[in-house]
Amino acid sequence: MKTFTKTLTAISFATLIGGIGSLGSVTQAAAANDIKPMLSVSGKSYYNKQQAQNSAVGRWEKKAVIDHGFDYGKWGKAKKTSFDCNSKFHQGNGKKLWTCKANGKPFANIKMCASGKISAKWYHSNEAGAQKGVKDAWEKLAAAEHGIKYSFYKNAKNKHSVCGDDSKFPGKITCTLSATPCK
Repeated sequence: MKTFTKTLTAISFATLIGGIGSLGSVTQAAAANDIKPMLSVSGKSYYNKQQAQNSAVGRWEKKAVIDHGFDYGKWGKAKKTSFDCNSKFHQGNGKKLWTCKANGKPFANIKMCASGKISAKWYHSNEAGAQKGVKDAWEKLAAAEHGIKYSFYKNAKNKHSVCGDDSKFPGKITCTLSATPCK
C-alpha cells in the first residue's frame, strides 16, 4: 500500500486539475482463479450419444452452480473434462440406449478486489463534466493506491454515484462516486 504522503499527492493532483478527490482505506483481498474438486454427474438416457452427453453436461452445470455458486456453472470453463458413456440395447426396440456421465472440475475466474472503497468528488459547471471528472479522479486514486490494474472503473464493484447542485459552490454540479476497485 502507498504511503499517506503519496496518497495525499494523488489527491492534491486531482484537486489541481479541477476537482476534489478523497480516498477510503483499502487493503488487497486474495483469490483469482479457483478450481473446485472433480464433479461427476449422470444425464438422462437417449438413443443418440450426443444427446446423452448434452444431458449430462446440463445436469453437471446445474450441480456445479448448486454446490459452488453461479460463477462455477460453465462446462466450457471446467478443467479436466471427460465423459463416461455406456450403451445398452433397449429391450422393446433393440436400439442402442446411451447414458453418459460428465466429469470435470468446476472453475471460476474470480475478480481480485480491494477490501474497501475508493471515493472521489468532482465539481463542474455541468453534470456531464462532473461525471467525467469524478470517474477520472476515481481511476487516478485507484491507480495511486493499488496500481494500474485496479484503476479501471468498469471492473469495479459496489458502485455508487450521486450528482446534484452544491450549495457551497453556486452554479456548480457536484458528483461523488465510490466503488471497490477490482482487476
